[in-house]
Amino acid sequence: MYWGNLLTTEQKSQWRENNLHNETILEFCRNISIKQISVGNKTYGPLNVIGFGQKNEKLEIGAYCSIAREVAFILGGEHDYLRLSTFPFLNKVYGQNEAITKGKIVVEDDVWIGFRATILSGITIGQGAVIAAGSTIARDIPPYAIADSTRIIKYRFDEDIIEKLLRFDLSSLKYDDFLNYEEFFIKHNFHQTFFESKLYLSHLKKG
Repeated sequence: MYWGNLLTTEQKSQWRENNLHNETILEFCRNISIKQISVGNKTYGPLNVIGFGQKNEKLEIGAYCSIAREVAFILGGEHDYLRLSTFPFLNKVYGQNEAITKGKIVVEDDVWIGFRATILSGITIGQGAVIAAGSTIARDIPPYAIADSTRIIKYRFDEDIIEKLLRFDLSSLKYDDFLNYEEFFIKHNFHQTFFESKLYLSHLKKG
Protein backbone atom coordinates (compact mmCIF):
# COMPACT_ATOMS: atom_id res chain seq x y z
CA MET A 1 0.00 0.00 0.00
CA TYR A 2 1.37 3.41 -0.97
CA TRP A 3 0.23 6.50 0.88
CA GLY A 4 -0.31 9.98 -0.46
CA ASN A 5 1.02 13.23 0.92
CA LEU A 6 -1.53 13.62 3.69
CA LEU A 7 -1.98 10.81 6.17
CA THR A 8 -5.35 10.00 7.62
CA THR A 9 -5.88 9.36 11.32
CA GLU A 10 -6.33 5.69 10.48
CA GLN A 11 -2.99 5.52 8.67
CA LYS A 12 -1.18 7.23 11.54
CA SER A 13 -2.81 4.79 13.94
CA GLN A 14 -1.64 1.87 11.81
CA TRP A 15 1.92 3.14 12.07
CA ARG A 16 1.65 3.41 15.85
CA GLU A 17 0.20 -0.09 16.17
CA ASN A 18 3.17 -1.48 14.25
CA ASN A 19 5.70 0.59 16.23
CA LEU A 20 4.77 0.15 19.87
CA HIS A 21 8.47 -0.45 20.61
CA ASN A 22 9.31 3.16 19.71
CA GLU A 23 7.82 6.67 20.01
CA THR A 24 7.85 7.82 16.41
CA ILE A 25 4.97 9.44 14.54
CA LEU A 26 4.62 9.02 10.79
CA GLU A 27 3.83 12.62 10.01
CA PHE A 28 4.34 12.81 6.23
CA CYS A 29 4.81 9.98 3.78
CA ARG A 30 4.84 10.08 -0.03
CA ASN A 31 5.27 7.27 -2.56
CA ILE A 32 6.69 4.83 -0.02
CA SER A 33 5.25 1.72 1.59
CA ILE A 34 5.16 1.32 5.36
CA LYS A 35 7.06 -1.94 4.80
CA GLN A 36 10.03 0.06 3.50
CA ILE A 37 10.44 1.94 6.80
CA SER A 38 11.82 0.33 9.98
CA VAL A 39 12.57 1.96 13.35
CA GLY A 40 14.29 0.50 16.42
CA ASN A 41 13.52 0.49 20.14
CA LYS A 42 12.67 3.74 21.95
CA THR A 43 13.56 6.02 19.00
CA TYR A 44 11.30 9.08 19.08
CA GLY A 45 10.24 11.97 16.86
CA PRO A 46 8.13 12.74 13.78
CA LEU A 47 9.04 11.06 10.50
CA ASN A 48 8.75 12.88 7.17
CA VAL A 49 9.60 10.44 4.41
CA ILE A 50 9.61 11.22 0.68
CA GLY A 51 9.88 8.35 -1.76
CA PHE A 52 9.82 8.23 -5.56
CA GLY A 53 8.45 4.75 -6.23
CA GLN A 54 11.77 2.96 -6.72
CA LYS A 55 12.06 -0.62 -5.38
CA ASN A 56 15.39 -0.08 -3.60
CA GLU A 57 14.18 2.93 -1.60
CA LYS A 58 14.24 2.14 2.11
CA LEU A 59 14.63 3.89 5.46
CA GLU A 60 16.22 2.04 8.39
CA ILE A 61 16.47 3.85 11.73
CA GLY A 62 18.11 2.20 14.72
CA ALA A 63 17.36 2.18 18.45
CA TYR A 64 17.53 5.13 20.87
CA CYS A 65 17.61 7.80 18.17
CA SER A 66 16.32 11.35 18.68
CA ILE A 67 14.68 12.98 15.67
CA ALA A 68 13.69 16.64 15.84
CA ARG A 69 10.74 18.25 14.08
CA GLU A 70 10.78 18.86 10.31
CA VAL A 71 13.60 16.43 9.60
CA ALA A 72 13.16 15.14 6.02
CA PHE A 73 14.30 11.76 4.74
CA ILE A 74 14.47 11.98 0.93
CA LEU A 75 14.84 8.54 -0.58
CA GLY A 76 15.48 9.57 -4.18
CA GLY A 77 14.30 12.10 -6.74
CA GLU A 78 17.69 13.04 -8.17
CA HIS A 79 17.84 14.17 -11.81
CA ASP A 80 20.22 12.76 -14.41
CA TYR A 81 22.57 15.66 -15.22
CA LEU A 82 24.48 13.73 -17.92
CA ARG A 83 21.63 13.98 -20.42
CA LEU A 84 20.88 16.89 -22.77
CA SER A 85 18.72 18.45 -20.05
CA THR A 86 18.12 17.85 -16.35
CA PHE A 87 14.38 18.23 -16.99
CA PRO A 88 12.65 14.84 -16.41
CA PHE A 89 11.53 14.27 -20.02
CA LEU A 90 11.40 10.51 -19.45
CA ASN A 91 8.70 11.08 -16.85
CA LYS A 92 6.90 14.18 -18.14
CA VAL A 93 6.87 13.29 -21.84
CA TYR A 94 7.37 9.53 -22.13
CA GLY A 95 5.47 8.44 -19.00
CA GLN A 96 8.30 6.50 -17.34
CA ASN A 97 9.61 6.72 -13.79
CA GLU A 98 13.11 8.19 -13.93
CA ALA A 99 13.66 9.47 -10.40
CA ILE A 100 17.16 8.40 -9.35
CA THR A 101 17.90 6.99 -5.90
CA LYS A 102 21.32 6.18 -4.47
CA GLY A 103 19.80 3.51 -2.23
CA LYS A 104 18.49 3.20 1.29
CA ILE A 105 19.08 5.60 4.15
CA VAL A 106 20.52 3.95 7.27
CA VAL A 107 20.49 5.75 10.61
CA GLU A 108 22.32 3.63 13.17
CA ASP A 109 21.66 3.47 16.95
CA ASP A 110 21.90 6.54 19.22
CA VAL A 111 21.81 9.19 16.48
CA TRP A 112 20.50 12.70 17.20
CA ILE A 113 19.20 14.61 14.16
CA GLY A 114 18.55 18.32 14.69
CA PHE A 115 15.65 20.53 13.58
CA ARG A 116 15.02 20.80 9.82
CA ALA A 117 17.92 18.56 8.78
CA THR A 118 17.58 16.86 5.39
CA ILE A 119 18.96 13.36 4.82
CA LEU A 120 19.48 12.28 1.19
CA SER A 121 19.36 8.79 -0.31
CA GLY A 122 22.24 6.34 -0.05
CA ILE A 123 23.51 7.80 3.22
CA THR A 124 24.58 5.97 6.39
CA ILE A 125 24.74 7.96 9.61
CA GLY A 126 26.96 6.08 12.03
CA GLN A 127 26.16 5.06 15.58
CA GLY A 128 26.18 7.90 18.08
CA ALA A 129 26.46 10.67 15.49
CA VAL A 130 24.90 14.13 15.90
CA ILE A 131 23.51 16.04 12.89
CA ALA A 132 23.33 19.82 13.28
CA ALA A 133 20.01 21.61 12.81
CA GLY A 134 19.36 22.75 9.26
CA SER A 135 21.99 20.51 7.70
CA THR A 136 21.69 18.71 4.37
CA ILE A 137 23.49 15.39 4.63
CA ALA A 138 24.68 14.07 1.26
CA ARG A 139 27.53 11.85 2.45
CA ASP A 140 28.11 9.16 5.08
CA ILE A 141 28.71 10.42 8.61
CA PRO A 142 31.18 8.46 10.81
CA PRO A 143 30.15 7.06 14.20
CA TYR A 144 30.09 9.56 17.07
CA ALA A 145 30.83 12.50 14.77
CA ILE A 146 29.10 15.86 15.20
CA ALA A 147 28.47 17.07 11.65
CA ASP A 148 26.76 19.71 9.54
CA SER A 149 26.27 19.99 5.78
CA THR A 150 29.93 20.52 4.92
CA ARG A 151 32.18 19.19 7.67
CA ILE A 152 32.80 17.05 10.68
CA ILE A 153 32.78 19.60 13.50
CA LYS A 154 34.28 17.27 16.10
CA TYR A 155 33.80 13.85 17.67
CA ARG A 156 31.88 13.17 20.85
CA PHE A 157 34.67 11.08 22.40
CA ASP A 158 38.32 10.13 21.92
CA GLU A 159 39.12 7.47 19.33
CA ASP A 160 39.77 4.69 21.85
CA ILE A 161 36.42 5.28 23.58
CA ILE A 162 34.59 5.31 20.24
CA GLU A 163 36.23 2.01 19.29
CA LYS A 164 34.95 0.40 22.48
CA LEU A 165 31.48 1.95 22.16
CA LEU A 166 31.11 0.50 18.67
CA ARG A 167 31.36 -2.96 20.20
CA PHE A 168 28.40 -2.19 22.51
CA ASP A 169 24.99 -3.35 21.24
CA LEU A 170 22.65 -0.52 22.25
CA SER A 171 19.67 -2.19 20.58
CA SER A 172 19.86 -5.15 22.98
CA LEU A 173 19.34 -3.04 26.13
CA LYS A 174 16.33 -3.88 28.32
CA TYR A 175 14.38 -1.73 30.78
CA ASP A 176 16.08 -3.42 33.75
CA ASP A 177 19.46 -2.33 32.42
CA PHE A 178 18.47 1.32 32.86
CA LEU A 179 17.24 0.66 36.39
CA ASN A 180 20.28 -1.34 37.48
CA TYR A 181 22.96 0.80 35.85
CA GLU A 182 21.58 4.33 36.12
CA GLU A 183 24.97 5.95 36.66
CA PHE A 184 26.19 5.03 33.17
CA PHE A 185 23.28 6.79 31.48
CA ILE A 186 23.35 10.08 33.40
CA LYS A 187 27.00 10.87 34.18
CA HIS A 188 29.64 12.48 31.93
CA ASN A 189 32.52 10.35 33.24
CA PHE A 190 30.76 7.04 32.55
CA HIS A 191 33.77 5.69 30.63
CA GLN A 192 35.93 5.47 33.75
CA THR A 193 34.20 2.25 34.82
CA PHE A 194 31.73 1.42 32.05
CA PHE A 195 33.99 -0.75 29.89
CA GLU A 196 34.74 -3.11 32.80
CA SER A 197 31.12 -3.31 33.92
CA LYS A 198 28.76 -6.25 33.61
CA LEU A 199 26.44 -4.06 31.53
CA TYR A 200 29.07 -3.46 28.87
CA LEU A 201 30.43 -6.99 28.83
CA SER A 202 26.97 -8.58 28.64
CA HIS A 203 25.88 -6.46 25.65
CA LEU A 204 28.84 -6.81 23.32
CA LYS A 205 27.97 -7.25 19.64
CA LYS A 206 28.35 -10.76 18.32
CA GLY A 207 30.83 -11.51 15.60
